[in-house]
Amino acid sequence: MRGALDGGVILADKVASSERVRLESTIAAVDAAGKKLSLAGLYTGAELLAVAADASTRYVGVNGFSQIKPGDGIKAFGRTTGSGGVIATMLLVKAPSDKAALAGPVEFLHDPVLRVVGVEVDTSAPGFERFFLQEGQAVSRREFFGALTPGDMVGLKGAFDGLSVAWSEAQLE
Repeated sequence: MRGALDGGVILADKVASSERVRLESTIAAVDAAGKKLSLAGLYTGAELLAVAADASTRYVGVNGFSQIKPGDGIKAFGRTTGSGGVIATMLLVKAPSDKAALAGPVEFLHDPVLRVVGVEVDTSAPGFERFFLQEGQAVSRREFFGALTPGDMVGLKGAFDGLSVAWSEAQLE
């Protein structure tokens, strides 16, 4: 929450949950017993990012977790677990594509690298050329990093090539 303090009351001009997470990728693996998905190209260190489902997870495109399989396209919405994973509030299963997206709170930043939901992204990689502020204003990488602070919400877009994600765009949300 951001805003002015007036007589002990915060007059908020921005309210956002630091746990909002959006992911898009292809499902690399399914752990049916643990109700977890691994998302292709989204690495947290040497491991693929894990997305867990629970009793409150809603499903779109399938009737439940048991119908999800490796190779499916997925959009996941949820919150961070605090231990490098995500708890899904909604899983939207779709046709596979090369689209990849990652949105969540910035955990770490040091130009040109930022970490969102445990996934480190090097924004100096070839092809990473588009940076935007909240209002959609295009800026340089230096200006983008100058506007960021840990906890800010950032959305990243890229393409999955079968092995990794080639990130191309970042936006402060």
